[in-house]
Amino acid sequence: MKCETCFLVLGSNLGDRKVNLFSALEKLKIISIHKPKVSGFYLSEPWGFSSDKMFYNLAVKIQTNLSPRELLSYVLEVEKELGRTREISEIYLPRIIDIDIIFYGEKIVNEKDLIIPHPRVHLRKFALLPLCEIEENFKHPIFNKSLKNLLSELNDPLEVKIIAFND
Repeated sequence: MKCETCFLVLGSNLGDRKVNLFSALEKLKIISIHKPKVSGFYLSEPWGFSSDKMFYNLAVKIQTNLSPRELLSYVLEVEKELGRTREISEIYLPRIIDIDIIFYGEKIVNEKDLIIPHPRVHLRKFALLPLCEIEENFKHPIFNKSLKNLLSELNDPLEVKIIAFND
């Protein structure tokens, strides 16, 4: 299997959100051929549900030899190791960690439990802002538009802002 460039978006709104994201990043480094490129941290309102707990989000670009299916298995195992439990009915709930595969090179995958590109990335400011920070000119393989263009067309009213840590 050849090395593929993959983009993922991570989020956490339970527990120590910063530690949760750093822990997930450490585990993603293991499968990346080169040093991952990581966006800044973003504070965002929950998308798709109401919660008083804001999310920390970030995007990461990795190069991996894993297939899309192997990458999915790996990120689900990382989520489990970090304490995430999935409910059968789970759609949008608070979570310790969430790792979404957004792009796997220019590959299009449409399987029951794996859809790449992520089917809602173009609707989510919390995903597009950090992705644009990493590589704004990457083209969405279905829409054939750059991430920067998708962000400019976005109609997502939720607040998302970059945050800095003082420690």
